[in-house]
Formats: sequence, C-alpha cells, structure tokens
Amino acid sequence: MSGLQQLFKSSCPNRLGSWCALLCLLVLGAINVAHAVPVKGLYTAKAEVTDQAASTRREALPSMLTEVFGRVVGEPNPELLLPRWPELQSEAQKAERYLAQFLYQRVNTGLEQSQLVLRAEFEPSAINRLIQRLKLPQWGVDRPELLVVLAWQGDGRREVLASSPSSQIAAQLTDELETVAAGAGLPIALPLMDLQDQRAMPEQELRAGFTDGLMDVAARYGADAVLLGRIKVMDAPEQEPESAPARESAEATAEPEGEALLAEEAPMPLAFNMRESEMTWSLHQRNETTRYADSSNTVRQGFQAGMWMAARHLAERYAVKGGVVVDPLAPEQVVVNDQARINVLGINSLVDLKRVEKHLRGRTVVSEISLDTIDQVAGEALTSFTVTLKGSVAKLEQALAVGRLLSPTSKPQLESFGDAQTQALDGSVNDSLAEPVENAAVAVEPEVLPEAEDMPELWYRLF
Repeated sequence: MSGLQQLFKSSCPNRLGSWCALLCLLVLGAINVAHAVPVKGLYTAKAEVTDQAASTRREALPSMLTEVFGRVVGEPNPELLLPRWPELQSEAQKAERYLAQFLYQRVNTGLEQSQLVLRAEFEPSAINRLIQRLKLPQWGVDRPELLVVLAWQGDGRREVLASSPSSQIAAQLTDELETVAAGAGLPIALPLMDLQDQRAMPEQELRAGFTDGLMDVAARYGADAVLLGRIKVMDAPEQEPESAPARESAEATAEPEGEALLAEEAPMPLAFNMRESEMTWSLHQRNETTRYADSSNTVRQGFQAGMWMAARHLAERYAVKGGVVVDPLAPEQVVVNDQARINVLGINSLVDLKRVEKHLRGRTVVSEISLDTIDQVAGEALTSFTVTLKGSVAKLEQALAVGRLLSPTSKPQLESFGDAQTQALDGSVNDSLAEPVENAAVAVEPEVLPEAEDMPELWYRLF
C-alpha cells in the first residue's frame, strides 16, 4: 500500500477506509497541481529538411540528437558540448537507435513560403542511461523558471519586452526568444511591465547598467534568476533595385512566356531572426557572481549567446554528475548523504500532500522518497518524509528552493509532553507521551522535538 493510500485509510473510518482511499485517489488524479516548472519537449528536436527521403532524415538526426544531449547535460552550445564530451559525438551518429518516433510538418515561415520540418522524439530512458553510464551531468525535467528582462530598441522604438507584445517587432522578439529558450531547455517568463515593474526597472536605468532592483522583481514572479539583455536590432537592409545592364541581359535571354514572371519577381525579404543586432547579457542570482555574454551578430545568434550562457551556469548549479550533485564552486567539498529527513509543517489537506510529494520526487538530487509519519505538533500538522539522495544535503536544500513551494523554517517546540501524539501510517496513535501527570499543578517545561537518529533533518513550511 502506498503512503498516500495509508494516509487516506487512516483518515477515514475503518469500515469505509478502502472506499475513501479509492475515492480520494480518483479525485486527486484529475487535479493538475503546479509545483516547479517542467520543461516540455526536452527530448524532442526539429530540423528543416528538403524532402522526406530516408537518407535525408538519417543525415539530419545526428545534429538533432546532439541538441537533445546538450539540453540534458546543460551545455546547449554544440561547439562546446562535443569537444568537452567527445563520446557524445560517436553516439550521435547512432541517432536512429535512440529514435522513438518522428513526423514531418509544413511550417509557414512568414515570408509567403512554407518549410518542411522534421520533428523527432528520442527515447528519454535510453538517453538517461547513456548519460549515467558515461557519468556526465544530468539536469532533470523540472527546472527553475528564468525571468528574462530584455531592454530593446529597433524600428524606431525602445522599451522593455513585456509578456503582452506592444508591436510587431516586440511580437517577433518574443517568438524568437521563446524558440531559442526552448532549444536551450530553459523555461522562461517575461515581466508584465505594469506600473510596478516600470518603477522597479526603468528602461533607461537598465540600459545604463543599474540592476539593483532585479532580484526584487524576480521575487514578484517567483523566479530563481534573472537574465538581463540589452539589445539593438539594426534596420533591415533595403532591397536595391536591379541594375539596368543586368535587367537588359535577363530580358534578352528570357523566354517569351517568362517575361511577365521576370517583371513581377522581387528580392525575398530578410527573415527577422537574420537581422543584424548587438546584444549584451548578464545573469543575476542571489548570492551568485554575475555572468556576462556579448554578441554582435544576427538576432538568432544573439539570443543563443544569452540563453546558452544562462543554461550553462544554471546547470552547473542544479545538474547531477555521475550520480552525485557537484558544487562547481567547491567540488572537493561534496559529501554524499544516503538519506535525509524532510519535515513539512502546514500540510492540511490531501491536495497539499500530493503537491509536496510530487515536488520532492521532481528533484534530480532525490532518488527515492517515502512518507513516514503524519503528526500533530503544537497544534499544527507535521508530515515527515525520508529521501534517499544522489548528492549533498546542501544541494537538496538548493533544489527544494525551486518552485517556491516550501519555505525553510526552524524546528517547532512542543508545548508539553502531554501534547505530543504521533499518528502512524496504519492509523494507530502512540499515547506513550500522553499518560496522566500525577500533579496537574506542576508545569511541564517545553521540550524540543528529538533529532532523527543518524539522519540529517530539514524543516520546511508549506507556502
């Protein structure tokens, strides 16, 4: 019987316990509970192709699998990924072994054309086994949301990019930003840029390098880091008219039926993501060194410079390496703890319990979790879990900060020995601490809850 089923049974009359447990599980199974931010399409890649031939597909798959490798290990730049871990290059050439399914799509490019796109989904379990066998870093599906603050100028406008685009160029920037972020495996959010945001981070101050209020804005959106970008999009080059000699030469060699077609043809407009740009990026986290990246290239390459830098440094903080979470600032100080106890105050409903249990299971540093006890401490609900770790307790604390579900707190004190009643998972109550006191007039000193034997303890309160 699972921990949830045992809890449900203990919460219902014995005669109706099984029916109550089944009903609760059915109801909760239909509830979509938000916790951390899961990355969609982590094991999926897309590539433009010319046709649907098998040879064309085989040629495209290695680079697509390389893109997936980059997201999983936290290094989306292929020029850095393959030299650092060359064993992945040979595995990428066997891409069809990892392929789960594929399909072709016709995508509108926005230039009155359509492009054939190959979409490939790779098998997550096979890739994860490979990453673990090679002892490479592995970044889980649940990742901290990154708040992107983009101060941009272009086409005669300058502002901070908001979650609701205010113009065509703002919408184009948003689309391109989301595309590149998805390719890097980063869940992102854009600020509302309402009056509160405008006062906290005026566009002029951001461009001047004043970033004191960024982390306060991040707290408003529940983000763990802020990626600040300052970008200038150059004007699209004008299409020069065809010279007279070239036009006369074309007319002289054209077939009669093609003359009208030649007269109507015009140069293709430049795609937005190919326009020239200048960008400066900085990654801001609490108690962390600010990271920087610069780019003077196309819009697509400029966004990649910022997103790839952010993904690389966030992966250093959260990824698991070789089964152990490694602190990049002090890798020699990593201590592996087999187990730890997590005590959570304030779980007052079955929905809350499911939220917390899913949150714990979603941490990459946690390999196993079990629900131990449901207690009442000083009139407050206390739920205790035991987790088996793949890294240090410090990394567990860091991972639990993602999602803003649990807030660190101190261990509570009991009002008296007589107030401590422990409810086990089978529904029984331990009254050994609740025996009558001989002299009721004698006050009982408050006692601190006992430490878990040979096991680190963490205390949290449900937000």
